[in-house]
Amino acid sequence: MPKTKIFIILFSLALAISACLKTHSDDQSLSNVDSEECIPPLTTFAYQVNAPRSTLSWNQILPHSPWQVETHLPALPPNTRSRDAIVLHRTYDGIDEIWVVRNITSTVDILSKTITELLVYQPETQTWNEIPTELSVLDATLYDVYMGMDGTIWAEFATEPFPVPHGERFIAIYNQDENLFKLVKDLRNLQYAVIKFDPKGTFWIVVDYTGIYSFNPTTQEYKLNLAISDRLAYGNPRGVAIAPDGSLYLAKWNEILTEPTILLHYIPDTGELVEINVPLTSIDNFYDVFVDHSGRLWLDDLGWMEPNGSWYQIVRSPIFISNKQEEARPYTWPTAQLYFESSDGRLWFGSTNGEAWLDPDNGKWCLFTTEHAGVTEDHNQVVWAVIDELLYKLFLSP
Repeated sequence: MPKTKIFIILFSLALAISACLKTHSDDQSLSNVDSEECIPPLTTFAYQVNAPRSTLSWNQILPHSPWQVETHLPALPPNTRSRDAIVLHRTYDGIDEIWVVRNITSTVDILSKTITELLVYQPETQTWNEIPTELSVLDATLYDVYMGMDGTIWAEFATEPFPVPHGERFIAIYNQDENLFKLVKDLRNLQYAVIKFDPKGTFWIVVDYTGIYSFNPTTQEYKLNLAISDRLAYGNPRGVAIAPDGSLYLAKWNEILTEPTILLHYIPDTGELVEINVPLTSIDNFYDVFVDHSGRLWLDDLGWMEPNGSWYQIVRSPIFISNKQEEARPYTWPTAQLYFESSDGRLWFGSTNGEAWLDPDNGKWCLFTTEHAGVTEDHNQVVWAVIDELLYKLFLSP
């Protein structure tokens, strides 16, 4: 073989190895997206720790094909921006609806009050409608929305200071005929509480230093299911997930930040509250909880527990290595929060770097946008997402 060809081959191999080992440099950004819709990680090999912070650019990347833009959201008021969209789907009188909670903040006055809009989009007519978010005579702001199995829309409202946990809390129901929310339960006497809605029709309210309450809005029954115990004291119940059998998993963050998060399992039928040993390794001591349709309990992107009690540690994806944290370190590897499961089994995560999904059957991760999103799915296996004032859709089946 001629020496020239040998040199070219060796040089090409050297370049390929160098590219594989190269870490993220100061002028590099996530603008090089592969032919699919996934965004590559900053690095797959190593990143420098305790390095001087530099000015690193981060380009905005919106979803690629096979995502499709359905429409724009209604225009924002001048000098404002939106954040933290909450999205859900329902079918009412045979018509599909995409519900979007949009929190709007000022870009010029950081002390101004957050404005919350509730928008409803009908794909069939391609029209938007705005739902009033006032609650009777109370000075309360819409905080979250839930949907029951029968399509009823419930809402959680909170007073200033906003957002919760410190504001007073209220549960309301949407009256379709009058096009407004009506107060159902006044929870203003409670201190910090995590509220979780079971689509079967029960609100679970986990209260610091008090206990676990339940509220059935149909029967108006409100009761204390479990009084405070040592396992609920001296910490904040931050995450609550409802299992298919109706039991609750609670992630209690300790007030002593060096102490690990405590995982609790509450069984309403027996009244038991037991602590679960978590054998997973975590760089920090914080995680949230999520239960998928098969009953697996997930702790963010750290790992999961099978229904039989066996644990699996995830080999974490480098797509979550970030240079976007506002702190002294130029790079961090924060956890990603699992918040949705689609009908094809994919799990959807929010992270510092943007939104991602995981296919647990083959271990594939995909960071599909650098922006934050709200995601839901309709009955036709179409995933809907609100990203950067655009409504996107993704067909899960051909």
